[in-house]
Amino acid sequence: MLNRQWFFALAVLLVAVPVFGQGTPVAANSTAVLNSPHPAVSIFVVPNGSGSPLMNCFGPGGVPTSATIVATFVDASGVMVPGVPQRDIRLEHLNSPMSWCSDAFYPPPPHAANCADGPSNLAGQATFSLAYHGGGQQFQNCRVWVLEATGSYQPLPQVLPVSMNSPDLSGDLAVNLSDIVLFTQDLQGGGAPYRSDFNWDGAINLTDIAMFAQTLATSCP
Repeated sequence: MLNRQWFFALAVLLVAVPVFGQGTPVAANSTAVLNSPHPAVSIFVVPNGSGSPLMNCFGPGGVPTSATIVATFVDASGVMVPGVPQRDIRLEHLNSPMSWCSDAFYPPPPHAANCADGPSNLAGQATFSLAYHGGGQQFQNCRVWVLEATGSYQPLPQVLPVSMNSPDLSGDLAVNLSDIVLFTQDLQGGGAPYRSDFNWDGAINLTDIAMFAQTLATSCP
């Protein structure tokens, strides 16, 4: 009887302890897709989160559009991974000058500065569709990053044509005098640097001035 009890306890223990690498996302095995009617999109990011959400962003030429990013997480065995925490799933550019507000959750709905809308579902999928909290600018080359079992964030292989700019041109997480100086330089420069073309219509004009003015004195929550 005792041997049978020990055998049962050992069987329960083996089932309860997962094999390392299984049931946790592996970035190289996972995929990310931009769902949009346009080949590329731009997000207006404001430190307090009042910018354009991805589901109401801009296409080339300043065309208002709706987009989402859907990431599907797969483990080392090729199995979909549900329940990946949203804090472990982030939208970021490689070597980006973008800066993000602190790693806190801001309502509504609850989401962190550059994290997914929620955890991955039963199909291992997580969606990005909200507004984000940060500053700086980066043109395209965006990726979804996920926290792996090693304890480090790694990018999914797909490079997404998602750009971000912000009235916080200096990237200090506040829209202030330093940003007024930089915006004025771009406005008077005669060109159309992406960082100040907030609606991505190819020109810095009254629309961008209005978008900038509405965000003055904003900062992270």
